[in-house]
Amino acid sequence: MDINAFRYFVALDKYKTISKTARKLFITQPALTNYIKRMEEELGVTLVDRTTRPLQFTAYGTIFLKYAEHIVALDDELHVNGNLPWIPRNR
Repeated sequence: MDINAFRYFVALDKYKTISKTARKLFITQPALTNYIKRMEEELGVTLVDRTTRPLQFTAYGTIFLKYAEHIVALDDELHVNGNLPWIPRNR
């Protein structure tokens, strides 16, 4: 899983729909859907309840979101406070 996966998941919580999240991230809906599916396959759990509108996370998704938010915050902190330009930033 790369940092984009965590960022995309956090954005999904913010925008609540695949289409709006994809627009805000400047990626296609299928690309975002594939990211979510790959995360679920890698973790072996379902993160998103696809039967609800607006989108809701499963219990696993809610737990994963907290970790994703923390990981994104740490990545941001590393690049801002650490001033480490040699570490590539995957956005």
